[in-house]
Amino acid sequence: MNTSEDAVVSHITLHNPPSCTCARIIWLSMNCDAFAMNIGTANGDAHIDARLGSVYRSTRFHPEALKETVNDLFWEIWAVWEPEEGIKVMDRG
Repeated sequence: MNTSEDAVVSHITLHNPPSCTCARIIWLSMNCDAFAMNIGTANGDAHIDARLGSVYRSTRFHPEALKETVNDLFWEIWAVWEPEEGIKVMDRG
């Protein structure tokens, strides 16, 4: 027989990685210490700067490669990010 003393309720936050480019850009902008993105520079290349702790990435790319570039950058930052609480899912799906 279960009593209220036997039942322990635990709330754990599970952090799943966002799956689309737009959500990843939003996540990066909200979780990085510094994040800047420019699509449409004078030379036709796009540019992203992202910093989280000691990890800093700066990359130039053609706008057509936005999805792949954001994906690669996101996973680099996701790997070093530590949530304040909960568990981070590491599977790339």
